[in-house]
Amino acid sequence: MHKSMTAFMAITAMLTGWVPTLGRDRSLPVKPRVELIEYDSVYLQNEFIKLEMIPDAMGRIGQITFLPNKRDMLIPFIGRETAYDPLFSRHESNGMGLRDLFWGVRGLTSSLNPMNIVETNPDSITFYTDNYGFLNASMQRAVKLPENSTVLEICSTVIRRSSDTRHSSLQPWYNLVPARSGTAELIIPARGGVGRVGSRVVVHLEQDCLFGGEELQHYYVAPARNWLATSFPDEKLILAIYVPEELLQPNGFFYFWRGITGGNAVKTTEIILSGKESDEPYNFSCRIGIFPGLRSIKEICGNTAIDCRIKENPDDWIIEIDLCPGRQLPAGSLTLELRPVDGKGNIIKLGKIDLESLPTAKVRTLSFKVSKGKPLSGRYRICGTLPSNEKFELLAPLFENK
Repeated sequence: MHKSMTAFMAITAMLTGWVPTLGRDRSLPVKPRVELIEYDSVYLQNEFIKLEMIPDAMGRIGQITFLPNKRDMLIPFIGRETAYDPLFSRHESNGMGLRDLFWGVRGLTSSLNPMNIVETNPDSITFYTDNYGFLNASMQRAVKLPENSTVLEICSTVIRRSSDTRHSSLQPWYNLVPARSGTAELIIPARGGVGRVGSRVVVHLEQDCLFGGEELQHYYVAPARNWLATSFPDEKLILAIYVPEELLQPNGFFYFWRGITGGNAVKTTEIILSGKESDEPYNFSCRIGIFPGLRSIKEICGNTAIDCRIKENPDDWIIEIDLCPGRQLPAGSLTLELRPVDGKGNIIKLGKIDLESLPTAKVRTLSFKVSKGKPLSGRYRICGTLPSNEKFELLAPLFENK
């Protein structure tokens, strides 16, 4: 048989799963062998979280387990090998797990290139590769999990080669796909009054608000804050991802997709940073926090999740603030005030509450009373300062006295 025909038959078998034969015989089916790939994993663990990382699959975080209730937070990463014969096989995966992606760069979501471990410490592991996926660049990623923390940090550095002419800029993209998200609720701090971020059309909202996406299948949103969250109300559990605010300026955006993949109901939370055009090292980072004991949140301030409710009584209103620190909050004072939404009128000081140090992952509820005898009218945002001196302004609920 001619060598070119032999090569053609082999390639046909690999691509189509059928072996062409010569003469009058018809093609015979090839039954490919499909096997799950058992990857070697490395781990970081503290008293709250266990992290699984897979060096041979882009060093991705394959799973985040919340240890108090043994809850896996991500749809697990699965790799498969499809072998047609001893010479030809194909590696593929379900694309899950968290690793550095770049918006608009083709092939990275399906890449399974390995990364080397270059440094290991009790609370961190650093990965490196000269060639990251199909990107003409080197990548270093440090994953950090401090003690007494429900917050992990991912710090990355990418260096493009000057020969990379395919991409005018790189926009880092964090794609978080929570497990068991069928009944979960998305919490999206969305910026109102805009229709575009850069050249991208986003969901148009009248004002800054917490947006849930309703029944949209996929959509782009202009960020009003630097975080996104998924709430599991029945479990009183929050999974959030957040980034330094400056990395979203000027053209960063949020993306969401909901549907079915691999038999799982999926609601993704995805942050795309503004990006950088130069060949100089580009440093970027994100944090992922798990906050138990909360059905919803209104803000993430530092590493503390905040929820808030307003209750009306005949003579006053009660503003209840829930604090859940992802890392221990120092002793100090929580102060609260009301600021007019339109920027007009006086700021109403509601006072302060002195607090002892708040332990990690424990919810503390605090109440502030607003008398109906106070001379205030209109709509106000609830603002405050944590004992750590970090300031917050809640998008919701709005305090309103008609």
